[in-house]
This record gives sequence, structure tokens and C-alpha cells, in this order.
Amino acid sequence: ILTAGSVLLASLIPFMRCLTLPYLATPVHKVRIALQSHPTRGTLVDLGSGDGSVVREAARLGYKSIGIEINSTLYLYSQVNRLFWQGSAQFVRSDLFQYPLHDANVVFLFGVRPYMPRLSQKIAQECRPGTFVLSYRFGLPTGGKDQAKAELIYDEEEMRIYEVLGDADSSR
Repeated sequence: ILTAGSVLLASLIPFMRCLTLPYLATPVHKVRIALQSHPTRGTLVDLGSGDGSVVREAARLGYKSIGIEINSTLYLYSQVNRLFWQGSAQFVRSDLFQYPLHDANVVFLFGVRPYMPRLSQKIAQECRPGTFVLSYRFGLPTGGKDQAKAELIYDEEEMRIYEVLGDADSSR
């Protein structure tokens, strides 16, 4: 079933190129290593969950996992695959900038460089101190005006983990 789903997803990639953010799979082994190196549990929110592989791995590791995906095809693909998983996972079809992060203990993102400042601002406004932010490929701008106040605590093979600091926006 997984192979058939992969073939279906691969055949749909040309149609997904018209999207603002391209679909690129995150290497799940890098997510696993990062999550296991900083074992916190609770709710993980994947902003732009694509095929759902990060959500699946986090659920397998004991997180309540929520994937946020705006692309209808990827959302439906994830929903169908979810039927064959174990663990607590769900998918929400939504714009990643509209989904609230107030209850997240961990936020995962595979953003693209132009969106990172806006994502940092969202994290500054919505995440509690102590929230972990996993960022694959691109670093999260931190410390500037309207940016997340966060400390880089892990940086290996393009995977970074930031911890949101206590002096983040206190209006939450």
C-alpha cells in the first residue's frame, strides 16, 4: 500500500508545482534523531505536513501529532495513509499561517527562505516559552524585532532545534 501511495504521489508532483511552496519530503530519519535527542512529549504540529511522514514518525514516537496542509491532494493522501498507522495523529486542511500554535509543545517546519521571517514572527506571537521548534534545511531567524526569541540547541545535518525562550511575546 505504501509503495502504491508513493507512486500515486510521485505522479501528482507535476500538478503540485503550481503551489507557492513546493512539496519536498523531509528525511524521516533526521526527524527521528532530532526528536529522540531532545525527548519531550506532548503535541507536535507540522506546518506544511506534505505526505504526513513527519506526523507519522512523531506519532510512532508517542507524540500527539497534527499535520497542517493546504494542498488538497497531499491532505487526502495523508488522511488515507493515516488509516494504516498507529498512534495519535490527525490532519487539518489549513493555511499554515492560520493554524494556531498555542497548544504545541513542538513545532516542525520545512519552510523556504522567503517564508522564514514570517514563520519566526508567528512563533514569537503564538508559542509558549519552552516550545521546541524543529526547522529542516533553513534556519529560523531569531532575536530581531518581531522575531522569535529562541536559542539554537541542536544543529546536525540540516536539522535544527530551537527552544523558545521565556522573554518571548508575553501577550499570549
